[in-house]
Amino acid sequence: GRDQLTLLSTHRIPEGNTQLHLSKHLIISDTEFLFSDRGAVYLFDVQSRNIQAVFGEEFSKRLINNICKVGHEVIICTTDGAYFWTKGMEETTPILKGNSILSAMKDHEGNLWFGTAENGLIFYPINHVMSFNQTNSPLQAEATNLIQDTKNRIWFSYKTGSLGNLSGKVISNVEIKNLFSKMHQLYFDISKLWISTDDGLIRYIND
Repeated sequence: GRDQLTLLSTHRIPEGNTQLHLSKHLIISDTEFLFSDRGAVYLFDVQSRNIQAVFGEEFSKRLINNICKVGHEVIICTTDGAYFWTKGMEETTPILKGNSILSAMKDHEGNLWFGTAENGLIFYPINHVMSFNQTNSPLQAEATNLIQDTKNRIWFSYKTGSLGNLSGKVISNVEIKNLFSKMHQLYFDISKLWISTDDGLIRYIND
């Protein structure tokens, strides 16, 4: 908690970190977490206070959009595809190269889902890729913050601040009253959907 934040504030962060406030982070163990800065991902060890570059390059044209825990694996979402990451392993071949990947998740059946900046929601089972979007909707472009509920619906948020869910092949838009700020994270607690926003935490009762 506070001790870890204090360590980060006193330890020298890589040069050129003016965008660090946009950084994504992911805890991967009791003593280590990943965080991004522009086009690079770094591994921070709380015990040794060591920061190590583990993916990409800070000033690369390929930027880091998100770092997601998918099952027991880590996927780094970039502006040019998604990459599986394992500590100590070299960079892998990207999935969906050419797509700006905003979020990733694995459903209850083990299939991968990706939210993208231009192509809506992408379903990625083995040997097949399918894209779900609404061709006549201004909300089709960007889908992120993926999560699955107990009814196997895939929920996601739009850049506009709206919510959507996918059931089968049908996308439904969900209006949240009095929600005017950006959504950062979605979490299900049985039938309640919790939404982390710039203005605080919002609870939505899922039907």
